[in-house]
Amino acid sequence: MTSLPPEHPPRELASADISGADTAADATAGHGVAHLEPLDVDGVHTVAVGSVLWLVAFLALLPFTAGLRDADRLWWLWTCLTGFGFGVLGLVYCRRRRDAIRRNPASSPVETSRFGAAG
Repeated sequence: MTSLPPEHPPRELASADISGADTAADATAGHGVAHLEPLDVDGVHTVAVGSVLWLVAFLALLPFTAGLRDADRLWWLWTCLTGFGFGVLGLVYCRRRRDAIRRNPASSPVETSRFGAAG
């Protein structure tokens, strides 16, 4: 005799009403969730690293242009160049955003969900 898999979600959780919860901690009461502040990340470093990686991939493929053309894979080269180009645009955007937030900290994004970043 085979047993059936457990219900998902369990009945007691499926019928729980969390609409009156004021915070994420209230919604997850009893689960030991720690209150964490969001990281202060502006994205400049992340986008810069990604852009450099696209450029490195482009430069690494450049000596193989003839082989890529023969294998009908020349688009790999242009994909890397496009990734670098979009990365540069993203870098400009992230730096402008970071500088604007530094000039006027009151305009920084405000958490609007009562459940935090997961809500």
